[in-house]
Amino acid sequence: VTCVHASLLPALHFFCHSMEEILKKQQPCE
Repeated sequence: VTCVHASLLPALHFFCHSMEEILKKQQPCE
């Protein structure tokens, strides 16, 4: 379980970061 958690954590972090970048690009900066 620890090995799986250790490998999934970076993936989740990368996914959340990518979602943030996409949301930022969708919203126009004024």
